[in-house]
Amino acid sequence: MGAEKHQGGGQNQTKPPPSGTAPLFKSGPAPAGLPACIGRLLTVAHAVPWGADLRETLEQLLDVLVELEPRATVGIWLGKTAQNRELVCVMSSTSTEHSTAPGLTDGRLFPQLSEEQVIPLGGPLDGTLHFGASSFEAGPLSAGGPTADLDTLLEAIAGVVTMVVRTLTAETSLATSVASQQQLQKLATIGRSTAGIVHELNNPLTAIVAYSDLLTKQLSENEQQTTNVDRLRRISEAATRAQLFCRELTDYSRPSGRLRAPVDLHAILDRALSFCMHDLRDAEITVERCYGDLPMVVGLDTQLIQLFVNLITNAGDAMGKRGGTLEIETEVAGAQVVIAVADQGPGIKRRDLPHLFDSYFTTKPKGRGVGLGLDIAKQIVTDHGGAIRAEMREPSGAVFYVELPVGVDDELDT
Repeated sequence: MGAEKHQGGGQNQTKPPPSGTAPLFKSGPAPAGLPACIGRLLTVAHAVPWGADLRETLEQLLDVLVELEPRATVGIWLGKTAQNRELVCVMSSTSTEHSTAPGLTDGRLFPQLSEEQVIPLGGPLDGTLHFGASSFEAGPLSAGGPTADLDTLLEAIAGVVTMVVRTLTAETSLATSVASQQQLQKLATIGRSTAGIVHELNNPLTAIVAYSDLLTKQLSENEQQTTNVDRLRRISEAATRAQLFCRELTDYSRPSGRLRAPVDLHAILDRALSFCMHDLRDAEITVERCYGDLPMVVGLDTQLIQLFVNLITNAGDAMGKRGGTLEIETEVAGAQVVIAVADQGPGIKRRDLPHLFDSYFTTKPKGRGVGLGLDIAKQIVTDHGGAIRAEMREPSGAVFYVELPVGVDDELDT
C-alpha cells in the first residue's frame, strides 16, 4: 500500500510503502514497542464481537485517531461493502457526532482542507483511509511509544482498518450465505412436496368437474333451471382452471432433463403470468401485453418460465400496494428477440444499477428477499446465449430487457 498526499495546490506525491514491516496483527495484546495509536487501534480491533456493525466499528477506530490527533479530520471510504453499497465514515475533533461525506471528489474526502493523506486499504478491498489537516507537521499520533515516520505510521493504521473491514465483511458474507442457503433448502423442500400437494388437490377437483358436468347436462334439459346451469358451468370452469394450474405447477417444479427445443415465448410469458396473477390482483396491478410477431426461440421452457416469474415478481414488488400497470412488450430486433418488462414503481437508484445482478444484492426490505432472483435470471439468460439489462424509466419506474437469439441451438435434438 502507498500513501498519497494531496495538497491544496493540486500537487500529488506518492511515496512507496515501507519494506520489511513485521506483521502487526496477532491474537492477544499488542506487541510492546508499538506507537500508542497502533496499540489502541489493535485493542479496539481485538474487542470487535462476531456480527458487529461495520459502520459502528469503523467509527470507534476513527474516535481513537481523532482523540490522538485532534487537529485532523479522518475518514474511511469503502466503494463496495457486503451490501454492495458505498460506505463513508468521517470524524473530526470539532464535531460531537460522526458524519457522512458526500463521497470522493478527485480521490479526496476533504477537498476543502489544504492537505490530505490518502492511504489505500490492502488486499482486494476497494477503499481508502483519509487524513485531512491544515498541516502535517509532527503531531501526537506517536505519543506514548517510539516515534515513527508519519507515512509509515499511516500505513500501519490503514493495515489495522483493513484487517477489521476484511474480517467483518467476511462474517457478513458468510452469515448472508448461510441464511440464503437455509431459504433455498426450504424452497427445495416445498418443491419436493409439490407432487404430493397437487395429487391431493387433483382428486377433489376431478370430482368437482365430473359431477358439475353431469348436473349441467341433466339440468340443461329443464328450461326453468337456466340460472343453476350457469352456476354449475362456472363451478366447472373454475375447477378446470385449478386443475390446469396444478398441472403447470407440477411441470414447473419437476427437474428438467430434456434438451432444448423450440418454444413459443408468448406462451411462456402467459404461463409465468399465471403464477404471479394472484399477487398482482391483490396489489391492484393490471397487466398490459403488447406482443409482436415473434419466431420460435430455442430453449428450456421451465427455465424461461422461471426467468419471467422472477422479473414479473420483482416488478410487482416494486409497485407494492400502490397499484399501477405492469407492461410486457415483445419484438424482433435483428437476430434477437427482445422482451421488455416495465413497472411503475419508484425506479432504480443510479448507484444500484451496476449491482442489480450480483449475488445476494437486494434493495428489498429485510425478510423480503435474499438477492438471488436477478442473479438466477441472468444465469438463465446467459445459458440461452442472451443478455439482460435494466434501465430507469421516465418519469418513474424501471424496465428490464431480455434479449434472446433467434436460431438453432447446438443442443437441439435433431
